Amino acid sequence: LLLKDAHWVFGAAPHMPFKCCARIRYRQPMQSCRIAKSKIKNKKSNVVVEFQNAQWAPAPGQSVVLYSGSEVLGGGVIV
Repeated sequence: LLLKDAHWVFGAAPHMPFKCCARIRYRQPMQSCRIAKSKIKNKKSNVVVEFQNAQWAPAPGQSVVLYSGSEVLGGGVIV
């Protein structure tokens, strides 16, 4: 997935790439993923989320929340 408007709880993005968990739906079980900088030259989408397993029907406009354990790292909006 490509994310826009990425926001990081601690103000700055962690060193990328990194592995964490994410969810795109409320009450969805945590999903393992890898976060990296986008290689697409588009100022709106600067973060890529690569899920370990395919996700069901992610849609533009949905939020993705990133976690390290139970701690929220940040998130963004699917492009």
